[in-house]
Amino acid sequence: MFKGFTFRVIALENNELGLAIDKSNKYLSKESLPAYIDRTEFIKKIKGKKVIYEYGDSWYEIKIHELSDLNSTECKIESSSLYDLVLSQYKTQKSRLALTLPRDSAVLVYQSNLGMKKNVPSGLCRFTYSTKDVRSNHRTTIVPPYIRRRDIKFIVDNFLRKLNFNSKEIILSNDPLNVEIQKIKVPSLKFGNGSIMNSNENLQELPKKKQELLYSKDAGFYVKKRFDKQYFIIPQSVYSTYGAKFISTIKEEIEKNYSNLNEHKYDPEIIVFDDTVRKSVHALARKIIQDIEKYNVSPGYGVVMIPRLPSSRINKEDELANILTNKLHEKELYVSVIHTEIAEKSFEQTQNNMWAITDDRKQRSKFNGYIRNVVLNKILLLNDIYPFILNEPINSDLVIGIDIKKNTAGFTLVSKNADKVYFEQSTTEQKEQLSRNHIAKILKNLIVKFIDVTNEPLNKITIHRDGRLFHQEKIGIKKVISDLKTDGKLPSNCVLNLIEIRKTARAPIRIVEIVSNPYEQKEFVRNPVVGTYTIFNNEAFLITTGFPYRHNGTCVPLHIICNEISGGMKECIEDVFSLCNLTWTKIDDCSRVPLTIKFGDIKLKENAEIFDHDKYEFEEGGDLSE
Repeated sequence: MFKGFTFRVIALENNELGLAIDKSNKYLSKESLPAYIDRTEFIKKIKGKKVIYEYGDSWYEIKIHELSDLNSTECKIESSSLYDLVLSQYKTQKSRLALTLPRDSAVLVYQSNLGMKKNVPSGLCRFTYSTKDVRSNHRTTIVPPYIRRRDIKFIVDNFLRKLNFNSKEIILSNDPLNVEIQKIKVPSLKFGNGSIMNSNENLQELPKKKQELLYSKDAGFYVKKRFDKQYFIIPQSVYSTYGAKFISTIKEEIEKNYSNLNEHKYDPEIIVFDDTVRKSVHALARKIIQDIEKYNVSPGYGVVMIPRLPSSRINKEDELANILTNKLHEKELYVSVIHTEIAEKSFEQTQNNMWAITDDRKQRSKFNGYIRNVVLNKILLLNDIYPFILNEPINSDLVIGIDIKKNTAGFTLVSKNADKVYFEQSTTEQKEQLSRNHIAKILKNLIVKFIDVTNEPLNKITIHRDGRLFHQEKIGIKKVISDLKTDGKLPSNCVLNLIEIRKTARAPIRIVEIVSNPYEQKEFVRNPVVGTYTIFNNEAFLITTGFPYRHNGTCVPLHIICNEISGGMKECIEDVFSLCNLTWTKIDDCSRVPLTIKFGDIKLKENAEIFDHDKYEFEEGGDLSE
């Protein structure tokens, strides 16, 4: 793990500038890339991956594009070889990698931000890893607010006190910025049977109280409706062993917590597929689809349980899941995907050859949590059965979340009380932004459909763009509102808010609360309460994961940019916070982002097309272990 820090400049009031500083860690491979690489190995393991390039005292993160035909001595940079040029950068002390770098090291090629191709010796590069790749070790880097604050002060004092710009010294204050904070009340929530939870009566009990109400007979789920046609699609290897017991456990959980009335009974049709076909992900996907088609399925909803794949590639199961959700979606069969891993570890065969849940307390506890997650996220939410909604309406009449992942655009529409939530997706050739015509066409159809279904007046519409709202998108959105006003679908006084929801930042703002104890002459540094926010010009930073939710580490505020708004920022921030309290996917926890973004993330993760259509249609060879 390589420790460092990030920073960025932000504009403050009175023409002052501030530095947003945060400590940062980068996970690196312990060993460097091989000094000798053949082309097959490069394509299979290195091409397209990110690495840290140790170039003297300056280290760079780059993405590898090509393998050069030249080695580090043959590759010339002006009049020097790449090998000599690189070694000359180690002024006083050579690193271990530099000392062991052979003269004929393989050369990798990357592109600079300006599109120029540049060369690096493979022996000076290390793979980098995301927190997802090193999840178990990542916990050790999570630090509480007081340690993070102390470490940031150390960074400032040791690295940033002697900055200059145009020969002028930049003076930093001795203490962090003391910002004016404001607080929003946690909204009350409405459960089933008209039960209302006043979230501010005892904030500390909020997580526990939500779960208690959801699973109580007096409240329960807000939405109660008859299930549409349901399917449960499982591998033959599971069906012939613990499958029947697993499905009965799912049914019991649903009957206990939701469908205790006959009209809400969950009784899926069981579909079994042959999972012995293991030539490739695409061959297995085709076999699953073919087996499903034998049952002459009608439109409906389902759960597909996919087997664990013996693959060194971590995204093989994700690829299989995406193929299935997309291909079944074409048949109007809307499915969520679960995996066999936890289930197969949780069942044991008894002496009379029956299957039962394991007696291992730790695994049994994990399995119980897994079952609750499957029922809530993979079955009930898939069927638009919502746990609770907002008791008080938000300020906007309609909020639309927009995001793009893997050439698929997602649109999530949420009504004033979040009692109506709709999701639509659209394929696009763009990876990050939509064209003005594309976004205009999709949005127009969605808003008209929403008006026709709900018959509610829309005087204020807010757009939540996940990440950056591009100029062409903004033009397209404004055109839609103008056209709908002209057509009489929207009132002439309808106003539009354009907001960017930034989940990540190069150097995130950190907000901590300092509590002084005059009797002990101590300061206590802690995370603020949820709903705390501060504003810098048109940017707001909102705490959505603080007290009463107990998580290790320091809160990362949600970054909200009010691109264009009608009225004050406070109303927009209040709406974002209200929608963050709809923690449908994990009832007793918090959500860092509003439902408009969270719901879209879930749907796009399941539906975004990342598979090769030609391989699905035609590929016969290949191996899952590759």
